[in-house]
Amino acid sequence: ADLAKETAVLSKQTAQWQKTADNSQEKLKEIGDVQNWAEMIERDLLVIEETLRMVDDKGVGQREDANGCTRPGANGWY
Repeated sequence: ADLAKETAVLSKQTAQWQKTADNSQEKLKEIGDVQNWAEMIERDLLVIEETLRMVDDKGVGQREDANGCTRPGANGWY
């Protein structure tokens, strides 16, 4: 009787540990998803930053005509 009782207690405790392990695994997956999302946002921001830098470098004091040729502008941006 004691062995059966202790086995039942151990079985219940094992089930609780399994649930805790499963929850922990899910939380780690969510952390990985957030890290991946943050890295994608960082790459997008770097692209935007470089694009703005290129526009700024090209646009200061110049104007692009319909043929894509740049011409000096009196006031910079048009």
